[in-house]
Amino acid sequence: MLGALEFDDSRRPGYKYTAFHGQFYNRFSESGKGAPSDIHPHKLHCQGKKGNPNQRLPHYGKQVNEDPDRFELIRNVLKPLIGFIRDRLKHILPKEYKLLEDFADNLTMNEDSAAHPLSGFVLNFKACTSAHRDTGDLLICVVIPFGDFEGGELCLFELGLVSKLRAWDAFVFSSVDITHFNLHYSGVRGSLVLHTDREAVGYTKDYNGWINHIANK
Repeated sequence: MLGALEFDDSRRPGYKYTAFHGQFYNRFSESGKGAPSDIHPHKLHCQGKKGNPNQRLPHYGKQVNEDPDRFELIRNVLKPLIGFIRDRLKHILPKEYKLLEDFADNLTMNEDSAAHPLSGFVLNFKACTSAHRDTGDLLICVVIPFGDFEGGELCLFELGLVSKLRAWDAFVFSSVDITHFNLHYSGVRGSLVLHTDREAVGYTKDYNGWINHIANK
């Protein structure tokens, strides 16, 4: 079982949380810069090196590939909520929205991100994070806690801000620049995080160097 929404206390010994990652990644993608344009990409490889033709363009992570039915179920359940978030982001942060959308709108095979305009979501079960920055994120992330719990406040260290988010509040901030963490919680708690892989920039620029092999829509 991936995880369950059940009572827990983050202070207890052995506490841990689980997560499901439903997103497109562009990190570790193989660059096509300098590759001959008259040869199909699947027939190209670097001499003496292993290659993975399936990892030259944005791709789903391991959890989606191993359990696509679960991903589709979660995706369909989240559609109304993410649609609302999308409309608010477009209105409040139009510049960031456009930059993020450049990646989500140009995925191969006309794929559509489950968290458009961001590249995906993380569904956390019993979440309480320690201090960190999400150095793999691009621009912003959206955090939405849910459940029946006490505590779990979101803290932004550099800003000296402690935000007591209620269930289904949406909080937008620059997760790559600001150290953030949760205070301890007790109860039933989960969180939904929407974000974009920082390496998306390389894809929106020139399709990771494979621009001469891409058939435009």
